[in-house]
Amino acid sequence: MSRVAYVNGLYLPYAHAAVHVDDRAVQFADAAYEVIAVIGGRIADLDPHLDRLDRSLSELRIAGHPRRAALTVIAREMLRRNRLQYGLLYIQVGRGAPGLRHSPRDSAFPKDVRPSVIMTCRPLDFSRVAARAASGHGASGSSASCSGSRRQASSPAWCCISPTGSPPATTRESCRAS
Repeated sequence: MSRVAYVNGLYLPYAHAAVHVDDRAVQFADAAYEVIAVIGGRIADLDPHLDRLDRSLSELRIAGHPRRAALTVIAREMLRRNRLQYGLLYIQVGRGAPGLRHSPRDSAFPKDVRPSVIMTCRPLDFSRVAARAASGHGASGSSASCSGSRRQASSPAWCCISPTGSPPATTRESCRAS
């Protein structure tokens, strides 16, 4: 089965998914994102991730994006369409593109622009990641007990991989225990 991506209201074959070249996420990195573990077909700690996404978008003053109920439905549909049991779900929300009319490329926030929303997911063999982390060859030299992508300990969405290769823990307490 081929991979499916979600881009601005459409579920598309991954190879055909695209955003406009003038999208501010592309031109100015004017976006926020979350990467969330999928364990046994379930999204780990979705609410804390959506809380953080909301905070990030608020700080960036990106308004008009789909609300968390819609993002939850889209995320679950992405897992279903991609038949994902173990892996990662990526949610990216950018300010959007000014449209097909010519717009100057500058730093001012454009008016009346709809945010772009992209979701992708991919399988991940957590046991292989755990083995790499335990051997000191993790993505950022992290140990087997880590806090996601090196986020602060106060971050609401912790995720670690135990040295045994079992799926990641989803709370700070179970992360410390492993």
